[in-house]
Amino acid sequence: MSQPVELHGRLFHPFISDTQITERTNELATELNEVVGLETPIALGVLNGAILFHSDLIRAFSFDVEVAYLRTRSYSGMKSSGKVDIEWPDDLSVTGRHVLLVEDIVDSGRTLVALTKELHERGAARVTSVVLLDKPAARVVPFKPDFMGFEIPNAFVIGYGLDFDGLGRNLSSIYQVVE
Repeated sequence: MSQPVELHGRLFHPFISDTQITERTNELATELNEVVGLETPIALGVLNGAILFHSDLIRAFSFDVEVAYLRTRSYSGMKSSGKVDIEWPDDLSVTGRHVLLVEDIVDSGRTLVALTKELHERGAARVTSVVLLDKPAARVVPFKPDFMGFEIPNAFVIGYGLDFDGLGRNLSSIYQVVE
């Protein structure tokens, strides 16, 4: 396993290795292969955090998939702001489509609840949430992902797309803050 890393004066220790992430991502793709069937869904990745997970996941699919991204903002530093801002691509149409909503982490639940609601309002026939990390102890709104990589405790994490004020996304493993 990797050595601890320091970002913005905070120490983070290794938590989930790149090997564990790869294995679980491939398992999730296999599970989704069985669920999707003959459909051609839209794999909608949430920027910026889910970009690595999203790309690794879609490469492991055995079905055809369209790829799209949107951007959300809800964090400042290591705390959720409590507000979800969504930037929708102008050319994204989900009407009548199955959307695989791919996110790096669900903690408060606000972002995925807002996105799921908006996707249904925009006419999605079906929304399936796929998250790499799930922090159920951090929920402030009810939400349970349809597919989840790892359940983790309510601690701040970085790496594999997740950042701390812009840093740490490039780390191949996931690290947890040392309190």
